[in-house]
Amino acid sequence: MLAEWLVAASPAQAASSSAAPPISCSYYLYAPGVGDSCFQPDGDVTWLDDIDDDGWNPEVMLEASYPAEGNSYKTRFCTHDPDSRWQSCNFDHRETHCVRWWIYERNASSPNLTRLAKGPTPWLGADDGRPGNCIIE
Repeated sequence: MLAEWLVAASPAQAASSSAAPPISCSYYLYAPGVGDSCFQPDGDVTWLDDIDDDGWNPEVMLEASYPAEGNSYKTRFCTHDPDSRWQSCNFDHRETHCVRWWIYERNASSPNLTRLAKGPTPWLGADDGRPGNCIIE
């Protein structure tokens, strides 16, 4: 059901780029042949890297463990810009709550076409990035 919903979703905005995430990035999720992602609790930044120039752009779908607009969890997207290396997406999560994410790929020539690559991560504390150290509503 989650994958079906993502296919129908519109592409997210790409964010700023950088050479690499900071050392404070915690919990990496690696999808072989697709990309890397990590969560930086200080600043609530999600990082994403495309490791394969194959016409598919990695995208992170991130859930926060509190409700938003009638959904069971607040959902956000971070889309990789194919012209850069690491992308960062700055989200403002509720402290003491949890985040988790999946890596998807979005087809560059057919943006409505997506496929799941890896995930989800365990629930991680939004304020410290540690597994299980958070509130799930």
